Amino acid sequence: MSDRRSHGKTMWDRLNATLRQLRCGSTSTRSRQIIWGVTPQGHCVGGMTVDGFLAQVAKILVDSRRVYRWGNSILYEVAGGDGSWLLPLANEYKAETAAASRLATLFCVGVQHAEQQTEALPPANLVGALLADPALGSGLPTIQYYSRRPVFDVDFQLCHPGWNAASGILVHDAETEPVLPTPGTAQAATVLDRLPPCLRHLLAGFCWHSDADLVNCVGLCLTGLLVNHFVEAPHPVAIVDGNQRGLGKTLLIQALGRLLDGVEPPRIKLTGDEELEKKLCAHVREARSSLILLDNVRGHIDSALIEQNALSPVLNFRILGQSATVSRPNSFLWAITSNNMSATEDLVNRGLPIRLHFEGDPRRRDFGADVLDYATRHRRELLGELAGMVLHWQQQARPHGTHRHRCQQWARLIGGILEANGLGEYFLANLAEAEASMDEGLQALATLAELLLAQKRAEFVQVAEEGLHGTGKPPADWATVFVEADLYREQLGPKSARARATWAGQFLGAKVDRLVTVTVADRTATATLRKRELRARKNVYYFEIVWTVEPDAPSHPTSETSDRSGAGWPASPEPSTTPKAAPVKDESAESAPAAQKPDVKAADSARPGETSGNDLPWD
Repeated sequence: MSDRRSHGKTMWDRLNATLRQLRCGSTSTRSRQIIWGVTPQGHCVGGMTVDGFLAQVAKILVDSRRVYRWGNSILYEVAGGDGSWLLPLANEYKAETAAASRLATLFCVGVQHAEQQTEALPPANLVGALLADPALGSGLPTIQYYSRRPVFDVDFQLCHPGWNAASGILVHDAETEPVLPTPGTAQAATVLDRLPPCLRHLLAGFCWHSDADLVNCVGLCLTGLLVNHFVEAPHPVAIVDGNQRGLGKTLLIQALGRLLDGVEPPRIKLTGDEELEKKLCAHVREARSSLILLDNVRGHIDSALIEQNALSPVLNFRILGQSATVSRPNSFLWAITSNNMSATEDLVNRGLPIRLHFEGDPRRRDFGADVLDYATRHRRELLGELAGMVLHWQQQARPHGTHRHRCQQWARLIGGILEANGLGEYFLANLAEAEASMDEGLQALATLAELLLAQKRAEFVQVAEEGLHGTGKPPADWATVFVEADLYREQLGPKSARARATWAGQFLGAKVDRLVTVTVADRTATATLRKRELRARKNVYYFEIVWTVEPDAPSHPTSETSDRSGAGWPASPEPSTTPKAAPVKDESAESAPAAQKPDVKAADSARPGETSGNDLPWD
């Protein structure tokens, strides 16, 4: 017999339910859907099925327009006082620990009984099953590019804030109004005066090594605005180098972070590659900052991880404690700050050099304004000026620059924008000089040239105006010179004579026609490595020397200066003097850190042909 409830009984139950809600403080106005028929333990009851649960929740997630797929991850959009950002829900179809709690803002579960109903947060086991379902990922909007600043799509149209479905671009930033340059600005007398007013004020306090370094910094700002155009075709690593501490290298990147993302990038310490991968993985997973800052790097930089990933279209890093990886498009700006940097050739030629230089005590310098505060308060105006430079370039039919760089498409596009705004002649103008001071290979080349020139080794050098014609020497003889100069001990020390010759040949072959500046006995010269091919594809190498500073002494040979060649060589340095590399730099610049210096004692006692390949000072 059915239990028919009277009208009074029904009203009484409703009154009790309302009183219970009032006692529990149920005053929230949040719209949170309830999936009925699911217990807090994740059991389906009352006719609910797992498929039914997954279908309902998948629809809630899609309809919320707050859940996205990006790379191999599913992310959830949240908002706070400083704007919106993305939090990870799952990676490679595996739910994050906090995924159920994060989705509780969208739905909960409950069970209805005859006289009452219970509600609970989403059970983790069912949420894990939901996020592991490929059908969910295929139904979510896919982010092609995510940004916390204004973005230009592939047609260089400025995207609106929020989700841009046609281009797959998600913008978490307010509307930005481009500000076109003032007519005549591009013809101003100084480079600084050619910048828009807010950008000029932001960058005026830094002690730039040259105009090229200032313009390269502007190019870096434009790269941040257009970085979605440089994913498949890569963009370079910003190398911010100073001649001493306290010049504001880190401050510059912090200001750039506030300008581009509204937040400062975390400072990542350069450690071993395994530890560095963990730090980079943690950074890109939640990525509230699009800058990867390797700050205050000391010593020589040799990181295969950076070289492999900096120009890669996709970043893949292993998650700490898991066998899974996180994958993201490489739309990050990489920046390294250091003093008197020395790095591998592969890293240097991937770089955009931005150098700071100051003579004297940097503590006496005054920026004149709080750079970080200015970047924060005037962020909208600064972004508008950068967007205006891009718009001005479009109005001039988008000319391409002719600048050369390993990242060729990037150089053509950014160079064209700078050219349209009166800055193109300075862009990348410091590449050769910066490479000479930072590239360990060119530093070593300069050390070799100084050693051979100081020792008057005519068989290895050619001095054109003095009638000296170096015949050149094969790689086997050069390997001995490397040992004399104490260069590349790790590469050459444990090898056989043939292996040393092979390595030396590879090194020299890659440096043919490269020029370095050297100084011997107060005279300066340029040294260019040349190759001469003999029979049977045998190559010999020598330096072509051109003096750039005329000697004070007479040009005719003397008994003191002609002991080996019969020509006007500079006087030899004292035996205790160690030749030191002098890369190409402005006269006002502090010399870069020298490459590994030659062991003069070994150099005086060893000559090609006097020691066997396996009987060298290292053995």
